Amino acid sequence: MHIFDIFEKANKTLKYPQLTYPHDKTMLVFKLAGEKSSVPGSIVITDDARYPHNKFYGRIIKNEAERKLQFQWNDRQPIFPELREVIKAIVTNPLGMCSLIGKQHSYCCFCSTELTSKESLAVGYGPICAEKWGLPWGITETIKKEDL
Repeated sequence: MHIFDIFEKANKTLKYPQLTYPHDKTMLVFKLAGEKSSVPGSIVITDDARYPHNKFYGRIIKNEAERKLQFQWNDRQPIFPELREVIKAIVTNPLGMCSLIGKQHSYCCFCSTELTSKESLAVGYGPICAEKWGLPWGITETIKKEDL
């Protein structure tokens, strides 16, 4: 399951779905580009600052013809190789990466709230986000860092 799969599900129940992922001293924000965007339907990657002060890292485009994802990096914004690798990992395995952050930091990448229940901490996100994003919840099986 890649990032477009979960955004397609979330877009049915949320007006502005977004995924936030803490990395180092930055908060990566993944948002679905709207119809007025220069590339509608793409997923835009920024930091959590408000426009026009935010950093635009790039976007992901779903290439239907080749059945793969295409990264378009912002050449004017320096993106260190480590950050690119983190972004690629989130794009290809958003559930695993967000689950890992939820478990490590008690933080939900989908709604940006603290996780408090044993079940939510076990999967890395809460039941409401699971329902809205079409994710499994209440499973006691854990995702290990080595499996990512």
